Amino acid sequence: MIKLIHLLGLSFATGLTFTFTVDQFVEPGQQAVLVHNAEAFALRYPQQTAHVVGTFTGKLRDSGENLKLTPLASLRYSDSDPWPITAEGDGYSLERVDQDPTSDANLPIHWRGSTQIGG
Repeated sequence: MIKLIHLLGLSFATGLTFTFTVDQFVEPGQQAVLVHNAEAFALRYPQQTAHVVGTFTGKLRDSGENLKLTPLASLRYSDSDPWPITAEGDGYSLERVDQDPTSDANLPIHWRGSTQIGG
């Protein structure tokens, strides 16, 4: 059974920096979006603004890195084969194909390049 995720106290410290300070839960299938620039995000994706839970600092490396949501999860992504090359440098983002939270998100097979520039 998939459970609620309690965000309070979870944090990113590698690549981007953010700590969840609001007592909030994410239900299975629900989205929680962190943005770098809330105003720019709202202009580009007005239908998604209700999912924004905070603004992060920092930047993810295009070449790949370890992304850790402490203490819950860790993900290592890359820009080289076998990771999707469509997400390499042309404005497409990586999207998780397999939404099963029990599957290993570190496996490139669970990811694809977005179908639209900007993800």
